[in-house]
Amino acid sequence: MSEKSIGTNSIGTSIATGRAIQVVGAEHYCVAWHTSHCSSAPIMDPFTNELIGVITLVGYVRSAHPHSLGLVKTASDTITKLIEQQGMKKERYMINNYFSAAIDSISDGVIIVNRLGEITRINKIATHLLKIPPAQDVKNKLSNIEHLQPLAKYLQETINGN
Repeated sequence: MSEKSIGTNSIGTSIATGRAIQVVGAEHYCVAWHTSHCSSAPIMDPFTNELIGVITLVGYVRSAHPHSLGLVKTASDTITKLIEQQGMKKERYMINNYFSAAIDSISDGVIIVNRLGEITRINKIATHLLKIPPAQDVKNKLSNIEHLQPLAKYLQETINGN
């Protein structure tokens, strides 16, 4: 449906301009489309800004409404955001896996805690040294680890930034 092959139409114009557009009735070059209205919006790759598709709403000219354009714009933006979220989710997954592999390759015990004193990461050496069952390592409070009780006061001060 390129403009070059069939003239003015919302899909082709959206592809050519990279913008949302509404074409109604005789605004279409092709006479066969004069009875319809079309609203199209490009779908852009959020990481490369390349055009990856166009979403289009088509109806009879008598049912044309300016909100059709807003609807396809919103749908396009939503699709782009979902693609971005999926990409970020995949990136986080990869980073977490690399991070876990890096921590597990360290020959010393490593514990990472959040500001609440909850363990967010711990390597296998630390679980072994502190006798923490593997299923209980994440979100366990640092203060609940028996082998760290003598250091609890100092650990909490460190977490608090003192």
